[in-house]
Amino acid sequence: MQIGGLEADGDLTGLKMWPTTSEPMFRQLVDVILPAMHDDNTLGDGSCSSQPLRILEIGSGCVLLGISLAAHGEKVTLIDPAFPFRDTNRSDSEEHEDSMTTLDHLQNNIDLNDNILEGRATSAKLLWGDEIDIEKIQNGGPYDLVIGSELLYHVESFPALLETIRRLGVVVCLLFSDTKRGDLESKSS
Repeated sequence: MQIGGLEADGDLTGLKMWPTTSEPMFRQLVDVILPAMHDDNTLGDGSCSSQPLRILEIGSGCVLLGISLAAHGEKVTLIDPAFPFRDTNRSDSEEHEDSMTTLDHLQNNIDLNDNILEGRATSAKLLWGDEIDIEKIQNGGPYDLVIGSELLYHVESFPALLETIRRLGVVVCLLFSDTKRGDLESKSS
């Protein structure tokens, strides 16, 4: 797959911004869903808990949504499968020096925003359906909410995504999608 000057043997869709990843999903979460979830976390005396919600974002990509939620005060774990990619605009010697994974890209974006995140955003590897990755994510839980946007690109990946969500013991999961791509685009025509 190739996006701009980047090329990979795996999926690079996480290196691109998709329509629901930013403002629409963030507004829905911040204006409606998160306040309702915080109201459900009331203490015995009827007051609301000031504890941040623990959110797991599946397929975090460029991390705009997760970083925004962490900046808003929630504790967010951003996950990605860590596909390696290379910059095709560089020579072979430069490419090896600067090769990175999609998870490295995600972590770099977290690091660039650390001054507003105050440690509330972390990254982790998760390849859907991978037993070891799922177990590591489970050990970091439990999560109050699992979110994902623009995840469904290839039809054959649906079972692994659903199995991953099931294995994580997710109680509340919100998946948003707006763009028809890849296999989905050709099947809807």
